[in-house]
Amino acid sequence: MRVRNSVMVLLGVLVMVLPFLGLPGWMKTILFVVLGFVVAVVSYFSGVAHRSGDMTTPLHSSSVQNQAHDGVHPQA
Repeated sequence: MRVRNSVMVLLGVLVMVLPFLGLPGWMKTILFVVLGFVVAVVSYFSGVAHRSGDMTTPLHSSSVQNQAHDGVHPQA
């Protein structure tokens, strides 16, 4: 999950600085399309991993539910 987050942050930074790099318009268009496609693919596979249970870091709410199920009461 850490790699996915790093990839998304990197892509976000690239999208922010791309207009200021002085590239020709056609090149910026191609890069925006490619970056958008990569964001879509990473987001899709992140959702697939989440639905299949491959996420390594549980969400806070699910970890609280697991503790309650195991007989351990979470502290308030």
